[in-house]
Amino acid sequence: MKNSFYPILRKSLSASAALLALACTVHADTLAFIAADDDYATVANWNNVTAGAPATALPSAGDTAVINGGRIANLASDVSGSVPTSLVIPNNTSEGTLNIDAGGALVVTGLVVDSTNDGIGTVNINGGALTVNGTAAIGALGLVSISSGSYTSTTTASHFLGGTDSAPVTGSYEISGGTLQTSQAPGSFLQLTTEYLGISGGTVDFSSATVVGYLGSTVSVTGDTATIDFGSSLLVNNASRATTFEFNFNATGISPIKVDGTTRLNNATIVIDGTNYTGGTGSFPLFTGTGYDQIGGISAIVTVLGFPGFSVSMNINDTTDVFELVLSPAAAAGPNVFNKPNGDYNNALNWSLARVPVAGDTAVINNNNIANLDTDASAAVPDTLRVGNQPANTGTLNINAGGKLTASLIQVSTAGAADVLAVNAGGTLECLGLVSLVNAAGTLQVSGVGAVYRNSSNTTDPTKAITTGAGTLSVTNGGTVEVNNPANLNAVTDFKNNTVTVDGGSIVSDARIRFGFGGTTTLNIGGVGSLVAPKDFMISGAGTILNYTFDANGVGRIDCAGFAHLQNLTINIQAAALAGGGGAGLDSVFDLVDTQNVASLPLAVNVTGAAGTQGVDWFVRQDTFLNLFQIVFGDPPLEPIFLDVSESAGTLTITVDAADSKTGFDYTLESSSVLSGWTPVETKPGTGADLSFTDPAPTAGDKAFYRVSTAPQ
Repeated sequence: MKNSFYPILRKSLSASAALLALACTVHADTLAFIAADDDYATVANWNNVTAGAPATALPSAGDTAVINGGRIANLASDVSGSVPTSLVIPNNTSEGTLNIDAGGALVVTGLVVDSTNDGIGTVNINGGALTVNGTAAIGALGLVSISSGSYTSTTTASHFLGGTDSAPVTGSYEISGGTLQTSQAPGSFLQLTTEYLGISGGTVDFSSATVVGYLGSTVSVTGDTATIDFGSSLLVNNASRATTFEFNFNATGISPIKVDGTTRLNNATIVIDGTNYTGGTGSFPLFTGTGYDQIGGISAIVTVLGFPGFSVSMNINDTTDVFELVLSPAAAAGPNVFNKPNGDYNNALNWSLARVPVAGDTAVINNNNIANLDTDASAAVPDTLRVGNQPANTGTLNINAGGKLTASLIQVSTAGAADVLAVNAGGTLECLGLVSLVNAAGTLQVSGVGAVYRNSSNTTDPTKAITTGAGTLSVTNGGTVEVNNPANLNAVTDFKNNTVTVDGGSIVSDARIRFGFGGTTTLNIGGVGSLVAPKDFMISGAGTILNYTFDANGVGRIDCAGFAHLQNLTINIQAAALAGGGGAGLDSVFDLVDTQNVASLPLAVNVTGAAGTQGVDWFVRQDTFLNLFQIVFGDPPLEPIFLDVSESAGTLTITVDAADSKTGFDYTLESSSVLSGWTPVETKPGTGADLSFTDPAPTAGDKAFYRVSTAPQ
């Protein structure tokens, strides 16, 4: 950033005829400040050069006030009622300084700082207010510095900020606090003819102007505490307007330049310096607003310095009105390895690269180490999370209550050890791409109420949904696996050579789930509350096994929003734990697959633990027309009950054949429109003759399904 001595180091040899003319214009009087370092508001400190006598009043209308000869005028009172036509600091090759401190207020019609481009003129606004009603011309070695207070240009016409048209790109403005503002009419031009406009704090408000760059001008922004409004438009769109914009980050960021309308920067030079930046990754807007135009090719003239430890890119787009710097972690030289035998995942000291894994990292947990996560680390997203990569040593990651972690790719057991990635009660794991259970010894377990594994790949790649390869996926005790892939609802979640257990937990997917295709897979579904609910469900393949294991109250189910395709597999049903042949009573019906469309069904089912030990009989309903795959338990001898249905005058008659209507049993007709949520219609006792029930026929386009349950009287 430029300092107050900067103009001395950038002395210009150019002449300024306009500035000289302004300084030499005949006024009523020319008043010179004659005190070495004293009060501007004291009349005795002024001399009337024109009259050759001491001044009798402060400089006012018609007067030219001059501060030169190395003198310093200080103003801490309100003299805004005395408005000199021109204030010149200095009017020769000497130096002159005006300090406007707190309480000071000065209004001038015209301001000239370094009128000869050969002196050194300085205006310091340190809490006071300076108002310029006309033009301001800042010469080559002139400086206006604002640390607090305000500098206001009230002219509504187009004008310059800095030099003049005949001697442009001279002088400097530096704003570290306070306000620099113009009051121009909408559409009028403010030309950046200042050699240097440095902004490190405060407010720059050109909100109504059309700001136009000028060849050789520099706008330098330092730090992130300033508010900068560059008006209704910013035009740096031809060679004569070529302007340099410097963005010097402080430790935490940068202040953007706001433009409310058209922004054209195709002839700008952008220099971004991150040497002092110590923050994290993120996006940092440099220009904000709407109406970006002609900035698409600007990347070629952007220079970025500093930002050690980061990968830097620019996001510049005319269409979306984006102009920002993006910081990502620099690619790691090697994997980021967890090096604590049993420690906190979210502690940078526990990792080989001395940081919690971030984008660009491959996070590795191995060497029999155990990482535990009890806090939210989801903002740091490693490219790969690898739990276990050694054949003889294991890796374990426990995501516990309050722990949250996100990764782009997850791999468990890449070398064959018994590696474990566990999401426990209250923990959350999210993957943005593919999860691989690479070897059979590896386990991904999601167990406990509130334990969630979520896949949010949102990809059109049909292989990137949840798991592939070998290994075990265990979802138990209230745990949930979610697959969210809205970009491609036909994406396939493949389980090949896996063992998948769902016992008191659920797998829910808006994509398709396939088991076995091209491999040998076992799917274990436990007791009540166990749920596999994909969009579509496909299970097939020699050696593929579907096991249902009842608890005392029943069994879980597969619930498809679309179709279920079941073939070429072995289905085993273990009902030994079922209380009383069905918990709620005999003659119980359990949906094993609940779907809108059963595409195919197995030909044989093995049931154990039902007959004999339970004192009940059983049969399996398989019907692709009714989309049924159920198991029914009842008091022996139990046979399927077939229903005859007829319709007349809007009424259905559902009849149980005489052979199935047995005395000593009550028969209840139940109806449903979706094969779940069955509603009793009517109960009648068996008579040994045909048993008929009636129900209103469904309206056109609707469906009605019926079943009959029996109970001893």
